[in-house]
Amino acid sequence: MSRQAAQPAQPLLQELWQTKAWRLFPLLFMYMTGLTLLVPHVPGIMNDYFAQRRAGHTLRCDELPTDAPVLDMAACRDAHADVVLWSSWTSFFSNSLVSIVLTPLLGHWSDLHGRKPFFLVAQACSCIPLTIVLLYLTYDVPLLWYYVVQVFISSLSSVTVSLAFIADLLSPANRTATFGLIMAMLSVSVIVGPAAGAAIDPISAALAALAVVGTCALYTLFILPESLSPQAIEAARTRQQQQQQQQQQQQREAGGSSSALQRSASGVVATSTLRAARILLRSPLFKRLTLCMMLLGVVSEGLQDLLIQYLKLKLPSFGVADVSHIFMIFGACGLLVQTVVLPNLLRWLGEQRVLVVSLAASSVQQLILAAAPSKNIALLGLGVGSLGSMSFPTISSMKSINSQEHEQGSVQGALYGARALASGTGPLLFALLFALFTKTDSPLPYFPGAPFVFGFVLMLVAMAVASTIPSNAGGSAGSIEARQVVSAGGEGSGDGEALLHKSSRVQTPSEDGAGIEAAALWPSAGLTARRSRDLEGGGSGSGSGIGVLAAAGEPGGVSDRSRLSS
Repeated sequence: MSRQAAQPAQPLLQELWQTKAWRLFPLLFMYMTGLTLLVPHVPGIMNDYFAQRRAGHTLRCDELPTDAPVLDMAACRDAHADVVLWSSWTSFFSNSLVSIVLTPLLGHWSDLHGRKPFFLVAQACSCIPLTIVLLYLTYDVPLLWYYVVQVFISSLSSVTVSLAFIADLLSPANRTATFGLIMAMLSVSVIVGPAAGAAIDPISAALAALAVVGTCALYTLFILPESLSPQAIEAARTRQQQQQQQQQQQQREAGGSSSALQRSASGVVATSTLRAARILLRSPLFKRLTLCMMLLGVVSEGLQDLLIQYLKLKLPSFGVADVSHIFMIFGACGLLVQTVVLPNLLRWLGEQRVLVVSLAASSVQQLILAAAPSKNIALLGLGVGSLGSMSFPTISSMKSINSQEHEQGSVQGALYGARALASGTGPLLFALLFALFTKTDSPLPYFPGAPFVFGFVLMLVAMAVASTIPSNAGGSAGSIEARQVVSAGGEGSGDGEALLHKSSRVQTPSEDGAGIEAAALWPSAGLTARRSRDLEGGGSGSGSGIGVLAAAGEPGGVSDRSRLSS
């Protein structure tokens, strides 16, 4: 059982100090700031690399003169689509395939061996893509290794371990507030890091990032406490042994046939999938919410892997400083929306109307980006789109409020699975459209804003669906805090595993509220955990400014493997 679970709640600051949980905050700030130092430079580095592959010689696309050879100009233009395609396929494999298998295992292993080793593993792995970029800049090592590495290290997230760390140390009453502090800390770090990185050259930024991550590893080793007690680790190992014995018993009962056991396991997976589908489609309300959520997922994920390369192509003067401005806008706007705008709008309008407003903001953002006549207008569109970050929390809340207490985990788990499916297909759809309307050998007319027109249409469909949802579907009476409790209440193992990847606690959900608080913070914690994988791997994305703080239907969050960066 969590070491604080049986104790009465203390004042938050007092408990943070006594448990030494406060030591996590400087680590996360330093770590995420260091990782984002290189982020403003990576989109240009990637574009130059793919342009050089096409042209067969060194190119600096940002410095290309207007009278440059036609082939060089074509290579720079087509390189944007190449970056987006590579990053989208990387995101598909890492998020839809590798993470599904590896992330739950890592959470389980952290229960068996403690949290600190996995902080260190995440920090070590985050150095790999940084090193690849540095070797490319100094020794011309192929950057394709950058994408290969992303596929395999995408599941290693310091933020998911951080959520587990907090759940281990703090009482349930203080966890939600602490999760919010973590998200605020990460939002500040993605404002500071890119701004500092844009002021120095790429090699210096890469070296500084590696130095900061190394310092974080030393901090983890010597200052950060282990959050799991020896008793909790021993209890987890005992449970694992019991599970193994049960599996062996099942195998013996099946006649010792491993194939029979595999068929049984496959049946469990199939049953779980069918149960999730029934949950999502069991009523007209759930069908509408599921459709809205998947449309949001397609648009927001597609935008993440596209935005910066699109802006660099459409606005040739869009440079390193402008990339850092994107981070600053999304850091500030995301923090403002999640802490001020969303709570007040929920009190005034209720969930259903807030959902419509947020979808409308996302649709306006798509139109502004499709036109984007100047940098200022594009940045304005991103600021407006930050209101779209209210969509997913309202959908999650309405589904929870309209579910029985005992099935909260199953509902949220099914919702997470459906969104994961959208997150795998969205980048590929947007990348294909971007390539079809931008490549020089495409038969279609040149129109780089086509993916955003597609996103606008999808958002209109989502708005139409959301407008048919009853206005009282969200139980909008009462404060946002009360709704968070209702939304999270009774969260089962499915939700805890989905949101914290089975790493947030040793005890069952009935014994501990870790999964509950995580679900209440899902808009900012769960998705931020996903984004944490984005920065930690160094950046698989095409340079979408939203990889750190999402715009279209996602809350602002920070990633470990920044998809803004490519």
